[in-house]
Amino acid sequence: MRTNSLGRRALISLSVIIGAALLAAVLFTPASAQSATRFRVTITNASDPEMIITPGAYLVHQEAAEFWTDGGDANVALERIAEIGVPDAAVADLGATALDPIPASGDSITFEFDATPGSLFSFAQMLIATNDTFVGLDSVALWDGAGSPITSSFDLLAWDAGTEENADLFAGYEAGQPDPPRGEANLDNGVATTDSIALNEQFSGTQATVSIAALVVLPATGSGGLAGSGSDGFPTWAIALLATALLVVVAGGTQRVRSHR
Repeated sequence: MRTNSLGRRALISLSVIIGAALLAAVLFTPASAQSATRFRVTITNASDPEMIITPGAYLVHQEAAEFWTDGGDANVALERIAEIGVPDAAVADLGATALDPIPASGDSITFEFDATPGSLFSFAQMLIATNDTFVGLDSVALWDGAGSPITSSFDLLAWDAGTEENADLFAGYEAGQPDPPRGEANLDNGVATTDSIALNEQFSGTQATVSIAALVVLPATGSGGLAGSGSDGFPTWAIALLATALLVVVAGGTQRVRSHR
């Protein structure tokens, strides 16, 4: 009986070790093997002279310059944001997500999204006391070449969308700058231009700051990780635990059969 008891303990211990190895493989799958990571972005108004940063939009995408790029021509989505602070076209045409305004210097907005390896991040928000000036990021990489998510921060300058002639800052509605209560009437004020996107020389220095933090690795369906699922829809960590329990039960049952022989 002593030999049988020792053998049973050995089998159960081996089963636990195997199960623990399975669970560890599930929980600690490298980020490069995962399908997505959660990112948290904080945008802070640092405008000088101080002004509202209007609603805008962000886009997670795969190809560079899908939203806007230095030296390119503004699409309708960017034009609507840069001229009147309205993100509807970006949401409808590009599949972007709308951003809240940032009312004063020092104020911030924070939001989160999930992104897969190779994804890029872009956004744009208008500096309201201008004709078509915005702050934003263009096609920032969220993953490095080794497949690991990146945490980063940026100081943002003021960009001119090139779609409207610039008046003095704070010149107001009659000079083509938006007056939100006027709604769609803002589309018709100002003198249209067809210049390329470039830095706005009316501003000097940082107008906003951005931090992008990689948070939790979210695994692929059917692969490793806490949030993953097997083919039948059960989380993979639960499958690993069930496998461990089954191994222990089988090991115990096998030893009991041997002890009765």
